[in-house]
Amino acid sequence: MDNTYYMDLIGRYLSGGITAAEKAVLMAWVEESSANRKFFDEMIQLWSVSSHYEDEPFNTDVEAAWSTLEHKLEQRSSGGKAGISGQTGGAKVLRMGPMSRMLRYAAAIALLLAAGYWVLNRFDTNPEVQVAEVRTGLGEQQEVILPDGSKVLLNENTQITYAEPFEERR
Repeated sequence: MDNTYYMDLIGRYLSGGITAAEKAVLMAWVEESSANRKFFDEMIQLWSVSSHYEDEPFNTDVEAAWSTLEHKLEQRSSGGKAGISGQTGGAKVLRMGPMSRMLRYAAAIALLLAAGYWVLNRFDTNPEVQVAEVRTGLGEQQEVILPDGSKVLLNENTQITYAEPFEERR
């Protein structure tokens, strides 16, 4: 059985709603280990301490709260600048200084330069360059002679790719 079962039994034991069979199961569990005994004793102590405290009555005047809220909302909508705390005064508008304005412009320029560099490099492909590719299959070997006269021996399941027109290899 899990601990929630025993916590339920302890609660019914303390409130007086436990049967004799359940009490026997609970007491056997308490005597089973020192940790169980300690937990049971702590629950009894917590129960006795909590009985000394009574709930304080909490009375609310809902109508008064709504009328206060409506009054404050009316003040705001009618142009009064009274905040919820009742203090007057609005937010201050701060002008940006010349240095802040310069930093804002510099950031915008840097962003435009970065975007332009990205666009130019992304679309800067030479459509005239064609690629030649030679592949070998399973169990196949092939000797390829490149346009500059170089010989390449391809083993099985390999490939070589080079640009055409082929220029000098470095």
